[in-house]
Amino acid sequence: MSHINRRRLLATTGAAGIVAAGLRPVAASPSFSAPAVVRGQDAAKVRALVWSNGPVIDGHFEDRLKKFNEAHQGQVEVNLEFLPYDQYWQKLQLAYASGDIYDVYFWDVQAYGHYKKGLLLDVQPLIDKAGLFKEDEYPTAMFDPWRFDGKNLYGVPENFQTTALYYNKDLFDAAGISYPDNTWSYDQIVDAATKMTIRSGDRVSQWGMSAGVLGIWWGLQTLSWAKGDAFFDKVKVNDDDAKVRENRLKLLNEIREATRAVADFSKIQD
Repeated sequence: MSHINRRRLLATTGAAGIVAAGLRPVAASPSFSAPAVVRGQDAAKVRALVWSNGPVIDGHFEDRLKKFNEAHQGQVEVNLEFLPYDQYWQKLQLAYASGDIYDVYFWDVQAYGHYKKGLLLDVQPLIDKAGLFKEDEYPTAMFDPWRFDGKNLYGVPENFQTTALYYNKDLFDAAGISYPDNTWSYDQIVDAATKMTIRSGDRVSQWGMSAGVLGIWWGLQTLSWAKGDAFFDKVKVNDDDAKVRENRLKLLNEIREATRAVADFSKIQD
């Protein structure tokens, strides 16, 4: 039985953020080079493309962009474009095909192919020159999956996404269930979620759990790491290890059972 250990959970979710693109590096195409200091109206133009994360997060990016452009007025001017994720990669492909390449853009696991084709700039010299990501200030070992050549970064980490379990004390109190702690197993989470789900026939008036990012492939991969196995290593599906296959199937079954107590908000009636 696997237990939830806070330190282990934090360690594995951090790593998952990196490998499942929760850590989103910003890639630079080879056409981009660090602009020299210029004067007046000769500001270097930088085209950047990111996928939209909704009005709140997009608004934060726009605020930061405005402050950056103001701070570097006359030197660098960044034009930032947002696209829905389902249009994003097609836009990048068209940009490369036409030769109208973006200087900087978000990447996900798909962009590893860009590196393999030699389309990305090794930004390690720029990072070193700027003095970014000092080991005593940042968990730099978590960047290693983005060192595709084993040494240099081909993207600049933009954020971490950490998975956590939140719980509503009122719901636990009403159900007479003790609060989760580091000794809880995944079985206990599923059991508590099921007990706190209130049904009347086909109607559900209270759901016991929301799977959140565990309903997304990279979130599920995070949970797999926390249990000590993995769906993928860096180069292939881990189908050679019978124990990994057994754990993976058991995990998927646990998630399937848990989702019976997961809210589908579109079906909740007033």
